[in-house]
Amino acid sequence: KSELALMFGIIVLLPLENNTLNLIPAPRMYKPLLLDYEADKLEIGWRMKALQEGMGLPPVMVNYRRCYIPLARDIEQIKRHVEETQSEFLIVDSLGPACGGELRDAGPALDYFCALRQIKTYKGDPMTSFTLAHTAKNSEGKKSIFGSMFFEAIARSVWEINGDQEEDADDINISLRHTKANMSKKHKTLGFNVNFADDKTVISVINPQGISGLVERMGANTKILQCLKDRPMTQSELVANTGLKDNNIYQALLRLKTKNLIVKEKGVWGLITHAEF
Repeated sequence: KSELALMFGIIVLLPLENNTLNLIPAPRMYKPLLLDYEADKLEIGWRMKALQEGMGLPPVMVNYRRCYIPLARDIEQIKRHVEETQSEFLIVDSLGPACGGELRDAGPALDYFCALRQIKTYKGDPMTSFTLAHTAKNSEGKKSIFGSMFFEAIARSVWEINGDQEEDADDINISLRHTKANMSKKHKTLGFNVNFADDKTVISVINPQGISGLVERMGANTKILQCLKDRPMTQSELVANTGLKDNNIYQALLRLKTKNLIVKEKGVWGLITHAEF
């Protein structure tokens, strides 16, 4: 997750148009500031160098601040650092130490977001922020941000990162699934391969559908489309292949039919188009 965050920072900083990750940067440069609660400047510098060599990027460095006390207690110094570095985009790595205290309590979460809202760009505009967090599994096996429900309730947009790595491998496949969106519709799931061989970090786009374990976390629409990509199926076959309840399958089929993505002929459902999903 840290390599992806740095890569996103580089794309915003340059800005890197027509990048190989198919990401669309802002039309102008925004200087990112990394608030680092986990590593140190030497390690971040090494990671940046590996990304630059692996991705063929010009030598750049994001603004950096090594942090060791919670954001809410360090807010005045951080605001001063934003002014000094003329930063306009904030990366926080990671949420736990940036909050401090008992993460299951509401207090640290509310303090964190209140402090985050106080940070403005050096121009006085609202600061876009990107916070990395660890996850926990609830009683149903679903993933959520570790700690208070307010971490997800107050966040405007939440992405779930999942990795799939073979033993003794130099690379890892990563999926980014958009689980919450307040200001837009949810983005389609993204897939990346991160290769760390030869002290170079190469990030490339892959099909997320092939990443182990992702299918189980897909929504009903995506599961159905994934099944129908292989062959047409009846509703009962879709129930058996997706593990979803019959009523959930029925409702999803109606939604997909309304979107003109699937069609039913003689009791069998099939794809109308092979558009990306």
